[in-house]
Amino acid sequence: MKKKYLFYSDKVIGSGAAIACSRLANYFYLHSNSCDVTYLSPGTGGKDYKGAFSFVDVLSTYKIRPLSSKLKTRLLKILCLSKLLEKALIESEVKVILNEVKNKRYDALFLHNNSFSYSQINEIGKHVKVYWTMHDFSPLLGYNYKIKCINGKSHIYGPRVRDLDDRSKVLSNPNIKFISPSVWLKETTVNRDSKIDESKIIVINNYLERQKVHFNKEVCRSMYGIPKDKFVLFFLQGSYSFERKNFDLIDRALKDVGEDVCFVVVGANITRNAYLDERVISMPSSNDRDYINRLFSLSDAFCIPSIEDNYPNTVLEALSNSVPVLGANAGGIPEMIEEGKTGYLFDPYNPEDFTSKLYLLMQEKDKLVVNPKVIKQLSSAGMVRDYEAIIGEGR
Repeated sequence: MKKKYLFYSDKVIGSGAAIACSRLANYFYLHSNSCDVTYLSPGTGGKDYKGAFSFVDVLSTYKIRPLSSKLKTRLLKILCLSKLLEKALIESEVKVILNEVKNKRYDALFLHNNSFSYSQINEIGKHVKVYWTMHDFSPLLGYNYKIKCINGKSHIYGPRVRDLDDRSKVLSNPNIKFISPSVWLKETTVNRDSKIDESKIIVINNYLERQKVHFNKEVCRSMYGIPKDKFVLFFLQGSYSFERKNFDLIDRALKDVGEDVCFVVVGANITRNAYLDERVISMPSSNDRDYINRLFSLSDAFCIPSIEDNYPNTVLEALSNSVPVLGANAGGIPEMIEEGKTGYLFDPYNPEDFTSKLYLLMQEKDKLVVNPKVIKQLSSAGMVRDYEAIIGEGR
C-alpha cells in the first residue's frame, strides 16, 4: 500500500526554507516508488513551482481570495486590519491541513516555515505524524537567530510569533518531531533551553542533487562582463540582514584585498560602499536556476561569511557546481566544508583571517577537488532514504 505524504511551507519560492521544502517534496516524488506526494501551497496553486506532484491551494479551497506576496505584505504593513487578516489567513490554512489529514489519512506531514500556533500544530499532530523542519531557532526558541555582531553589539532576529507558554503541548505530543538540518542547530537549541529533550530533535542534512550540466567559465564571464583575468569570489545573499550576514567583516577586509580579486554579488551588497569600489560587481537577483548556475560557473570560489547560519542552501549549490567554498567557521557551515578539500574556514570576527584564508584558497585552488559525485549531501535519493528510515522506525 502506498504511503501518503503531505508537505507544507508558507511560500513556494523565495526563502531558503521554502526552497528546501519544495526540493524535499520533489525528491520524494522522484525517488520513492511507494508514496503519493501532496504539497500545500498557500495562495499560489503551485504556479510558482514546476513540480510533478499534487498541489492544493489552501486559500482558494476555503473561498479566500489568494493574495500575491507583494500585495499581502503591503496590506500587512499599511492596513490597520493586518492582524485580523493575518489571523484569518492562518486559520484558513490550518483548516485545510486538518481537512486533508482527517479525510485522506496521510502517513506524515512535513512542516516547514509557518505561523501556526503551538495549539494549532498540536491539534494537527493528533491526526498525523508531524516532522517540523527547523530552518532556524524559531520553532522552539521563538526567534530566528541571536548573534553578537563584529562591532560587539548583540542582535536578535525575528519577532516571536508563538506563545512559548503553549510550547509544552508540542513537546509532549509523541506524534510531533523536529528535524534539524545541522548538528549545530540541534545542540545549540538544547543548550539554550534545558526544557527541550534532545530526543525530540532528529538531525537530517539538507541535500541537493548535483548539477549535471556545467557552463563554460570563459563564456559565462564574457556573457556578464566579468573580467577574465581576476579571481572571482561569488556572494549569493537572499536578504539584507547586514549584521548576521556579516558584511561588516568584508567591509573591513577589503582594504587588504588586492586588485586581483573581483567580488560578484547577487542580492544585498557586501559593503556599504559598493558603488565606490570597482572590485564589487552587483548582479540582479533571480529565481532562474540557469542564471544562478552560470554565476557559479564563472566563479573561482563562493563565500559565505555569516555569523550564524543553519545549513545554507547556497553552500550546497556551490558544491553541486564544483565550486570551492570560503566559509565562516560558525553555525552549521563547518559541517558542510572539508577544510583543504572543498574549501576553507575563517574566523567570522577576524578580517585578517578572512583575507589570509582567501589568499590561501587562491594559492591552493588547483589542489582543491570539489567532486560532487562523492559528497554525501549531493544525493537527493539519500535524503529520501534518511526520512523514510525515521518514518519506518516510528520516530
